[in-house]
Amino acid sequence: MLDYLGKSSDTESSSPAEFLLSRSSRKTLIYLVLTLYRMYPDYDFSAVNAHQFFTEESWDSFKQIFDSYMFEASRAWIEENEGSSLLETLYKALDEVVKLSECEIYSYDPDSDADPSLEKGAIWSFNFFFYNRKLKRVVSFRFCCFSNLVAEGFLMDDSSYEEDGEIFDDMDM
Repeated sequence: MLDYLGKSSDTESSSPAEFLLSRSSRKTLIYLVLTLYRMYPDYDFSAVNAHQFFTEESWDSFKQIFDSYMFEASRAWIEENEGSSLLETLYKALDEVVKLSECEIYSYDPDSDADPSLEKGAIWSFNFFFYNRKLKRVVSFRFCCFSNLVAEGFLMDDSSYEEDGEIFDDMDM
């Protein structure tokens, strides 16, 4: 994919994400993919396409997704941190590193069979990148939900259970 991006011109884009394939934004896509490689060094992202990245309109669009999916975590954070909001804390930390007012926010939506989080037992995941061109910094932020089975060490694979139902043997049904 990186070779393709290096060779493609500004006018050769049939992708729905044409803005990511323009000459100036090609570098952005490369930075985002390289960030993925840095986060998951044992994972192959060569099949990642530009249409899997979306620009978010603003902090507010990120905030809406965050509030929807991180409601319970935010409540627990407030209880443990004397009323301090998880989102406010996140905002301050991100702003300190990448100056959010100058950032472009991207979300990454991988195919379900190509999501490193799902391979580790996540039920869902969201991936965001905060990119400041001036500072040449990318911050990746991922949040996901893992099954209780994973948390308790029951990640299902073919080798760990002789029968499909073995995991349910001690449960009342």
